[in-house]
Amino acid sequence: MKTLKKIALFLLIAMLALSVCGAVFAEGSADASEEPAETAAETATEAASSEEPAATEAVKHTLTLRTYDENGKEVRDMSGMSCLSAMPNLYIKHAYKVVFGYSEGSSMKETDDEIILDVVSENEGVTREHNTVFFPASDKPYKATIKIADPAQPENKIEVPVSVKRFNLGLTDIIVAFIAVYVLINVFSGKGALFNDEFIKEDKKPLFKKLTRILACVTGVMFLLAAVLAICFSYLEWVRIARYVLFGIGLAALIAAMILNTVFTDKEKKQKAQATALTGGNTSSAAAFEFDENEPTVDEVLAEIEKKKNEPKSEN
Repeated sequence: MKTLKKIALFLLIAMLALSVCGAVFAEGSADASEEPAETAAETATEAASSEEPAATEAVKHTLTLRTYDENGKEVRDMSGMSCLSAMPNLYIKHAYKVVFGYSEGSSMKETDDEIILDVVSENEGVTREHNTVFFPASDKPYKATIKIADPAQPENKIEVPVSVKRFNLGLTDIIVAFIAVYVLINVFSGKGALFNDEFIKEDKKPLFKKLTRILACVTGVMFLLAAVLAICFSYLEWVRIARYVLFGIGLAALIAAMILNTVFTDKEKKQKAQATALTGGNTSSAAAFEFDENEPTVDEVLAEIEKKKNEPKSEN
């Protein structure tokens, strides 16, 4: 049961952390630099006007990008792992365009400068127009490399790898898949932490095992479906919502199994076992103060000693 509680607690914490992470960084992902933050090209560009001295002050810009789908809607990484990458996940069956520019507060400013130097791709349909790269819809995954440079620092060239993929091997979904397999193995074997009935009331054990098997089966199947959908079919628009619905059903079944275990637990039996565990099962201290009925009392022992003292000594 301790293992079951740890699994549920881990899933709850993971869901909360990933949801917050996805919500926060999804808002800022479009403003982030295409390359990793530590290699982002921060440049200082000076105005060329000599008539206004104030305009000669250096103004810092950071290269950034926006990604849009075939409907012109901005693409944001909603996988919960957007904090690890500036580029949202791109999938087959969809067309995209990636626009490069300079960040200006929370928005992006396009420029006439040539930021994109070249685009090399396995798909001949990938094209570019000034600082915009177009990725066509495809039935097969493919890769591309966008070579960019900061106009203020031409020597600072960066190669940005882009993958249009079919599978999404997210760490969260892989963990969920492993948990699903573990739970289903317990269901078919009838053993493991899920079916530990050590402290379950004797008359409730058959019902406990039956209900636990049903709830565990629901949890395992829902988790497995959620993981498979997220890993293999992320290119379908409805998968993201379906994934969370399935995961929620599985989590609810897992919580129900925990409640069931609590309801059917023989509390007195559990308390005795815990007390025994605390003492290590050692009863020697208690036995030291227990006496058999046939053992002499202290008074009897003293009387016997006094009697021996008063007996006449035998003469040799």
